[in-house]
Amino acid sequence: RAQSDHVEAVYRENTVQAQNLGVFGAPSFMVGSEIFWGDDRLEDAISFLKGELS
Repeated sequence: RAQSDHVEAVYRENTVQAQNLGVFGAPSFMVGSEIFWGDDRLEDAISFLKGELS
């Protein structure tokens, strides 16, 4: 369940991990060590993943 202690613990763990990686907003996409922030950057993240952006 979304309100379970387990889900809350995973959420908090993921939040701390994201903060440690430099993620500061949602949505964010991480490809390798590159962070793409914002839904308008999804295409850039996909292109980077394909090797089309450097």
